[in-house]
Amino acid sequence: MTTNNVPTYLLTETNSGTNFYAKLSEFTDQLLVNIGKQHQFLNKEYSAFIIKHSPENARNETEHMLEIIIAGTLWNNYSSEANKTNNLFFPFIYFLYRIRNYGNYFKKYSDWARGIISYFVLHHKQTQVLIKKTASEFNHLLKWLTATGEFKEEVIRLNLFYEYLLSLDETEQCKAIEECINLSTSVYKSATQTLSKYLHNTEIFLKTSETHYRCRENYFFVNRRPNEYIMNMIGAEILNRSMKKEFSAKRSKAVLLPTCMRNEKISCKAQSDGKELVCASCSDLCNIRMVSAAMKSYSVKVYLIPHSSDFSRFLVKWKMNSDTGLVGVACVLNLLTGGYEMKRLGIISQCVFLNYCGCKKHWSKKGICTDININRLIELVK
Repeated sequence: MTTNNVPTYLLTETNSGTNFYAKLSEFTDQLLVNIGKQHQFLNKEYSAFIIKHSPENARNETEHMLEIIIAGTLWNNYSSEANKTNNLFFPFIYFLYRIRNYGNYFKKYSDWARGIISYFVLHHKQTQVLIKKTASEFNHLLKWLTATGEFKEEVIRLNLFYEYLLSLDETEQCKAIEECINLSTSVYKSATQTLSKYLHNTEIFLKTSETHYRCRENYFFVNRRPNEYIMNMIGAEILNRSMKKEFSAKRSKAVLLPTCMRNEKISCKAQSDGKELVCASCSDLCNIRMVSAAMKSYSVKVYLIPHSSDFSRFLVKWKMNSDTGLVGVACVLNLLTGGYEMKRLGIISQCVFLNYCGCKKHWSKKGICTDININRLIELVK
């Protein structure tokens, strides 16, 4: 894999991603210290609100801080597009998104229709628009994010922040949203020297993606901004930390790998019983086979997930499972959402990033065989 072939990011350095995980951990440590000094008020106020009004959703302050960063990042990136979108279109787009779950026939045509309608309804050229920083506008942003189909788990968390905003008067709402914006901007700025160097080709990809992905249902996924890559990196690290102790205590563990790690030049002989796809170890040249062999030494089962859209269905068997911890492997833009979903379902998990993205559906017409830092995976499961 060369830098020129990577669509948007590359986590390896001299053929090893170890430095990335060390730098991500170091950056997150420093970030938490700085936030504790500079943004303590909003974080404590928000945490106190959740504990009082929605105790079942209470988490540690670090996770609440992550939600504040997400709120600011998504406001920065999409509030102007949301502001230009009429409320009347949202229910119809929601309907198209729901019916795609009724089978492949419905999925094919709903995705086709959603791609066209969403592009012309939700997409607007980026312009400077003066938007009132109110709970009402924040709720409108949440409706827009929901309509894209790409922020389901994030919206669930941000609905709690919306409820917090409703408890404030308009002046306080404005101050709270401004602090979210300032925090997220500060995080991205401080990450420029440390984490942004892993975003190989991201800007180049974004310059050409609008034309290539126009009217496709994955338009809003592939056009995520650099600050969202950083947000997802930090978010996955924070979720890993929050569940690490419980994960280590699990009696059994399983790894979920995306099929984009298969060697496309080899006919995959993975076995399926209609519900699960398990590696058959058919070739030493396949990255999935190499991971499966390594995990066998630790009595860890490996399962294949055909695509991220199958992830939710696949998680059902582990819902509220007290015995098994899962390791989810995915590209940077999918891991935070996946980690949030597993946590919501009571699944204790850890996350490992693909070293680069490359699936046919989103990133490469021919497909790029992806891989992971196997040492990082072993470190988590042993």
